[in-house]
Amino acid sequence: MTAVLAEQIGRAGRPECRSHRDAELAAWHDMLGSIQGTEWHRRTVCDVWDVADITGHLIGQAEDVNSLMSFPRRYRKAKRIYPDVLRIDAHMMVQADEHRGTPPDELRAEFDSVWAKATRKISSEPALLRRM
Repeated sequence: MTAVLAEQIGRAGRPECRSHRDAELAAWHDMLGSIQGTEWHRRTVCDVWDVADITGHLIGQAEDVNSLMSFPRRYRKAKRIYPDVLRIDAHMMVQADEHRGTPPDELRAEFDSVWAKATRKISSEPALLRRM
């Protein structure tokens, strides 16, 4: 294998980015579909989160893309609820909190729905917004 400096790697074009995003979401869909019963409550590398919490966080990420006010609302809430936690970490904790207790079938359906919409939104953003 030959090492390549990151600065030597070109920027991916929109079609390639969309292809990668579609593949990633298909992999998530398949993985979430394979999780059964108590596996939703297995611990993850994020010490205080289980698999369902990670899924809730990911749903929250898509919601933040889809709704202009979602991110700032959660960011303010995070400061209030988790004042001693790094703000971006607290924001992610709020995302997980808001989906905690959702049944697995609903988590799967919600994941697919919000990420389909987020993908369409991201894919259609003007170049200026993408660069920001």
